Amino acid sequence: MKFFGWLKSKGSRGEEAPKGSSVRRETGQMRKQEPNHQHNTVQQSYPHKRRFKRYVVEGMEIEAKMVFAEIVELFNVSTGGACIITTKTVKPGDNIVLRITDESMNRPLKCTIIWEQEAEEDLKARLGIFHKAGVQFRGVTPDTLIQLKDYMRGSGVPDDKKLDDAYKPSALRFKVQKNEKAVMSYPMNYPVKKLSLGGMLVESDREFQVEQRYPMAIFLPDDNHPIKFQGRIASQIPVRNDQMINYDVGIEFLNLAAHDKSRLNKFLALL
Repeated sequence: MKFFGWLKSKGSRGEEAPKGSSVRRETGQMRKQEPNHQHNTVQQSYPHKRRFKRYVVEGMEIEAKMVFAEIVELFNVSTGGACIITTKTVKPGDNIVLRITDESMNRPLKCTIIWEQEAEEDLKARLGIFHKAGVQFRGVTPDTLIQLKDYMRGSGVPDDKKLDDAYKPSALRFKVQKNEKAVMSYPMNYPVKKLSLGGMLVESDREFQVEQRYPMAIFLPDDNHPIKFQGRIASQIPVRNDQMINYDVGIEFLNLAAHDKSRLNKFLALL
């Protein structure tokens, strides 16, 4: 949750019965008046009453940001950046967070993608992955730099090979030979279709599993401060569109701070 500020890239529904209707005002006393001799009757089901009113916000450019994690491999690393190998398509300018899975490194590294290309054929055959990307470290503290140097000396060997490309030369790179795994955290944005104080409905091209939980945030129009929370995947409905399948994903808000709930409530009151 601490990295939302960094990860923000620069760059058919049943209608509720009307108030006062016989459905809503049915009492236990009324049910007692039903004849006891009736059998084999079909039990009538009533629509589930939601805790909070939902508002249609599709087209208002409200976005939900979700943070995902993926295991990547470190190809080489220097004090200024690294080359990673990943199955995810990244693009220059994307902000990510790297956590090197080595006991000498317990601090995350904030990074910006500076270049991306398809992995060479030998890497594809060896790793079965697709993309190679260069990342530049940002805001490395002195303590983190010490840990990074210890990791480089313990897990890599100096690589004096000069790269023949258009990118500026950086500090001495170490080719990583062991402890090469890292966890890359990256954000994805999804348009919000419906919104309430208790949750939202988003459109996604990604399939989720119900009950999964992710760090999330909502960015309201003309507001640079995200509303942060833990999101639980409550439902998922496939929607076919132009021979593609997207998903309407229902998300429940968990751990929504009181001040953020108040901000959301004020926004919904204007709709």
